Amino acid sequence: MITCLRIELSKAFRNGWYAVALVIGCAFGLGCAALYAIPSVFSTFVPNPDKFYHPTSQSCFNAWISVDTTSWALLFYQVLPLLCVIPYAWSFASERKDGYISHAYTRVGRGEYFFAKYVAVFLSAGAVAVLPQVLNLVMLACFFPGYVPSIQDANYYAPVFWQSIGSILFYNAPLAYVALYMLIDFLLCGAWAGLVLALSLVVRNRVILLTAPYLALLAVQFVNENIFFAIGKVRGFQLSLFENLHGSCSMYIQNGWIVVGEIITLLFVAGLFWVFWGKRDAL
Repeated sequence: MITCLRIELSKAFRNGWYAVALVIGCAFGLGCAALYAIPSVFSTFVPNPDKFYHPTSQSCFNAWISVDTTSWALLFYQVLPLLCVIPYAWSFASERKDGYISHAYTRVGRGEYFFAKYVAVFLSAGAVAVLPQVLNLVMLACFFPGYVPSIQDANYYAPVFWQSIGSILFYNAPLAYVALYMLIDFLLCGAWAGLVLALSLVVRNRVILLTAPYLALLAVQFVNENIFFAIGKVRGFQLSLFENLHGSCSMYIQNGWIVVGEIITLLFVAGLFWVFWGKRDAL
């Protein structure tokens, strides 16, 4: 079991597709940091001494990609569920197609093999989600101080409102807020990639395997953004995976229990796929 897990982790983190996904994600992280930093560094703006000026507005935490509302930051979280499945979620379908699974099953049990692969997929997806955000914050910290954001900045510089998940942390211990959202994104992306892996038990085409679930997420987002308008007089809540990955929600405020429920649901459905289809003929 340990040997199988070590092999799967090596295959997940040392293949070219993991590097491709990570490079794309890091390009978003660096690009968003540059778009915020360059205009500020070369700005000739001088605060008016007769008016109150908040130095906390120039905090690196206010510009962090997870609370950034620019189009490039929003695009990053829109493609993140696709990026996180690129590294290794397709591996089971690929290995079944080339016959590798039949050899693997002679050396280790089906359950141990799938579990090792699931762990590798989960961790590689989480890394692709988190590392670009870490890089983004580190780059911003090279240009801006780590002031604790002020609640007075909420309407102008940091759209983290009091209803948002961890808002009390953002305005009191921003590093703890960063850690919280890193954990949320790691778990959501890991569980999402694990579900795509489980789908490969019944879906053999790798292109369909990676794109169909993503299109389903887009459909959920569309329904989530329009159903409450159609119903009327109902307080909306955020179900979209894209929006729950982002600390600054563009429409409905995230709910912590819904995020936890999404993680549990993704894990549970992946388990159901293994229970009902995992022991069938892999060839």
